[in-house]
Amino acid sequence: MSSIEKWYAVYTKSRFEQKVFQALNDKSIPAFLPRIETLSRRKDRRKKIWLPLFPGYVFFRIPWDLRLYWEVLKTDGVVKALTMGGEPAPVPEVEIQSVKIAVESLLPLFPHPFVREGDRVIIEGGPLKGAQGIFISREGKLGKFVVGVDLLNRAVAVEIEPEFIRKL
Repeated sequence: MSSIEKWYAVYTKSRFEQKVFQALNDKSIPAFLPRIETLSRRKDRRKKIWLPLFPGYVFFRIPWDLRLYWEVLKTDGVVKALTMGGEPAPVPEVEIQSVKIAVESLLPLFPHPFVREGDRVIIEGGPLKGAQGIFISREGKLGKFVVGVDLLNRAVAVEIEPEFIRKL
């Protein structure tokens, strides 16, 4: 049995991230919930609120121990742990540290869809809502999206806000 602590992640019920984070800490299980400050979108006023950077996910750090692992899974609001091949999937330390550095920098952070060049995507908002195509590249704050007609062997590229892009 390894006593080396590793980071793992759990998927939570909708809007349960803070409750899961607090419950894990209450159980003396180190947890990490990266959050960003944003303005709420209320009809009558704007208010600064803190939202999870990765909605639906909380990170926790334990040495591999089945008893501790089950303690995490039994936490109210936890839906499941993230796994690969049926085994808990550790999150690389460098990725957790990089997210911590970004959050602590106090620079503006924005959730961003995880798409790679060449991925088939659908546009979920804005004037191109519903269009499907291929994500080509990212230049500055915009992403390039290509809509093509295979039969004609022709395509057209357009720049779009990345938050509207979702991988198919």
